[in-house]
Amino acid sequence: SGALCRELFADMQYLIENKSIQVSMDDQAGSICIEKDLFRIVLANLIRNAFQNTASGTIAIAITDNSFAISNPVDTEDLTETVRFGLGLQLVERIAAKLDWQFDFSLDRHSARVVLRWNLSSVPVSLPSS
Repeated sequence: SGALCRELFADMQYLIENKSIQVSMDDQAGSICIEKDLFRIVLANLIRNAFQNTASGTIAIAITDNSFAISNPVDTEDLTETVRFGLGLQLVERIAAKLDWQFDFSLDRHSARVVLRWNLSSVPVSLPSS
């Protein structure tokens, strides 16, 4: 997961090379048990969105075994920027719904944030012995 993020950062470096942007990553994940191709599509869309919609500042990413969060600074006074969140996030939201993941998007005056959570129902359930 952290390795996949770093690979995607390298692939998309051209989107931020002329901007004053830092990326901070907190990788707490041991092993993530989800479909790798879909996970890659989701992460690529979220990272691309953040890179494209950040003029300057820090993009923060946090990964655990069952969640991925990304936030980036935005200037909501420039409405054309916020409109562009559309397609990438719609795709991510559709994939999340199909896989039964929780998808949360929030936008305030200073930042946009997406949190994905998966394996929500995979908590072991103990059945009473008969």
